[in-house]
Amino acid sequence: DAPIVGQTIGSLKLSGARVQLAALVRAGDRNLSPAPDTPLEPGDVLVLCGTPDDIEATERMLTTPLVVQAEP
Repeated sequence: DAPIVGQTIGSLKLSGARVQLAALVRAGDRNLSPAPDTPLEPGDVLVLCGTPDDIEATERMLTTPLVVQAEP
């Protein structure tokens, strides 16, 4: 599963990524305005609007697991 599965759309902080969420596609159904508290499920597709570079950067951000290191 992608690192974002189980997170909500609102927790993705897409506003800081310079892209807009155009739709959420789940099981073939397109939701043009998913609520911020919608949890992401395996197989969900986020449809993003933005420049190719911004979309690529956002894709990297969303698919890279967050690694938290504790300070010694």
